[in-house]
Amino acid sequence: QREGVLVQFSRAGVVRVMQGVINDFQGSAGPGVGPGKNSPDIPMAFIDVTTDSVPAVDLSKLTFTPGMPFDLQSTDITSQMAINFEVNSQLSTVPMPQFIIDGKEFDFADIETEVAARSGAQWTLTSNMNYFHPFHVHVNPFQVKAVQSGYLQGSPLYTHAVIETATVPANMWRDTVFIPPLGSVIIWQGFGNNKNTSWTGKTVFHCHFYDHEDQGMIKAFLINGPEPST
Repeated sequence: QREGVLVQFSRAGVVRVMQGVINDFQGSAGPGVGPGKNSPDIPMAFIDVTTDSVPAVDLSKLTFTPGMPFDLQSTDITSQMAINFEVNSQLSTVPMPQFIIDGKEFDFADIETEVAARSGAQWTLTSNMNYFHPFHVHVNPFQVKAVQSGYLQGSPLYTHAVIETATVPANMWRDTVFIPPLGSVIIWQGFGNNKNTSWTGKTVFHCHFYDHEDQGMIKAFLINGPEPST
């Protein structure tokens, strides 16, 4: 999940921002992500804080506008779909391994999934092997309802963080969620920015690891009318 972050520094100096390193294949990354001896975390940025005279921002006076003004209810869910993110190892096929969704690599002309604009749907996302897959969908955000951890290796802090990243805070609107290795995620998706307006047309969902996506782990779907309100 991509986040907007407001950072305030208490004093001048150089601040190091660390980036957690996570391997897409569970079990080959060594120690779990997080601070400590032998951590694979690496510096992502260095921030040079040059003065300590700027007044602190009063967070209580900031106003944030939510992207979606409502929560989906069970009565809004009118369809269900299962989507399986798969990794095959056919040695006679290039590329190898094969990153596919529901048994197929991406074809821009192949649209098997159609949904109704202004409707709600439950999607069950699964990873059939020992791989992480960050599911990302264009146009329509979703709410995470359940996560099955599957097979996670690492410290309790790390494994707990994988689940909480997807579920805390509850019912937050997201556009990306990690599918754990050999695990599953249930999402509720609303096809519109409220219950009266929507977008229609062709869009996609895919794995947000770009080497997975670029090798075929992407799928198009169609949002059918009614036409958006004016």
